[in-house]
Amino acid sequence: MNNQIELYDIYSTWHVPFWQTKWFYWTTIGFILALCIAALFSFYQWYRKKQKRTTTPWDAALTIITQLQNKQYATQQDGKQCYYTLTSVIKTYLQNRFSFPVAHKTDEQVARYLDTIELDMKIKRNVQSILRGCLLIKFANEQAVNEQIQEHLKLAQELVITTIPQKPDQTKSAPTS
Repeated sequence: MNNQIELYDIYSTWHVPFWQTKWFYWTTIGFILALCIAALFSFYQWYRKKQKRTTTPWDAALTIITQLQNKQYATQQDGKQCYYTLTSVIKTYLQNRFSFPVAHKTDEQVARYLDTIELDMKIKRNVQSILRGCLLIKFANEQAVNEQIQEHLKLAQELVITTIPQKPDQTKSAPTS
């Protein structure tokens, strides 16, 4: 027998820390990208919300009413579409400006609702005149006369202008010299 003992080389334990592995790098990169995307998305939502707040209900309503006034209504369908848009604008304006729950009500329901609340009589009359005047055009297929449309648009514009809240400095009269 061979009395010689062979010794094997002693190797140190080979260990790779988890933060030096490929899966850790890719997971970290993915997590950082997800955080960046979430931050960008929340910034985008904040920016959009900020933009929406800058448009007041009266500015939005006046813009649409002015666009409607600049159009010509030659056909029955044009008049019908104008009245659908006009009543939608009025309902949205009343809901956004005064917090009246009228945006999803019918024209007749809005007219009846206005009877039950305390509001300036002239404003009530104007809104009810527009809403009741457009019923036959919207639903009975009557031809809308361009003058009638322009009169209702003027009433709607007057409604919006008279209900714009006054700033405190605008109510003071200008000093005379």
